[in-house]
Amino acid sequence: GAAGREVERDGVRHHMSFRVQAFVCCFNEADILEWTLEHLQLQEVEAYVIDNWSTDGSQHWANERFPAAGPSALYEWTAMLHRIERLAATSKADWCMIYDADEIRRSRHPGETLRDALARFDRAGWTAADHEVFQFWPVDDSYKGDPERSLLYYERPKIDTRLPHIKAWRNIGPVDLASSAGHRADFPGRYVAPEKLILKHYPIRTIAQAERKVMRDRIPRYDPAERAKNWHVQYDEVSRTREWIKRPETLTKWEGM
Repeated sequence: GAAGREVERDGVRHHMSFRVQAFVCCFNEADILEWTLEHLQLQEVEAYVIDNWSTDGSQHWANERFPAAGPSALYEWTAMLHRIERLAATSKADWCMIYDADEIRRSRHPGETLRDALARFDRAGWTAADHEVFQFWPVDDSYKGDPERSLLYYERPKIDTRLPHIKAWRNIGPVDLASSAGHRADFPGRYVAPEKLILKHYPIRTIAQAERKVMRDRIPRYDPAERAKNWHVQYDEVSRTREWIKRPETLTKWEGM
């Protein structure tokens, strides 16, 4: 993993050959995807964007469109996960990540990039990383980009706090993502670091974006076979209430960590 030429930065020696690759899943997320990709670049993580045939401009950042045959009526998440499994198996990166277009991930150590955090885990002998999820909500309808500046209020979602988010792994062989709906990279020799990375999730940004994403792009397109396995339940409640804008007093303001 982390062998190679070293440089010293901020008093710490860094392995220059250590590579991290994020496989970014995207469908009609143009209002946030640009910020996500810029963030990954600043985190020294290589991005590979897999686009599910977006129509809003997201496709301009895509490394590939999936499925290869063209748009599908259903949101075929299992097939997408199998595609990421195959891509990761052929990647030359030391670590891989499965990454959503509406996520910002960070180390718990201020100033440490994701790449350096994973290199630190690697040196300690850990082969996978879990995440602590914070879901952000708009408190008005003014989002125009840069989620970390625009959306400051979060909650700890009940579903996500119960599930693992082992979405980064040392690339030492094939992994199984599909069995857990992408929540766990399962593979022999998996040792999960006790320190969780931060995952800031921004699924809802504006009223128009929420109506389009949840009511058009997601709920009607979920595969019934996947729903039968209790997948894709994260928007069930809000799709009934359509409470896209939350009151700030019901949330917690992000103060950093």
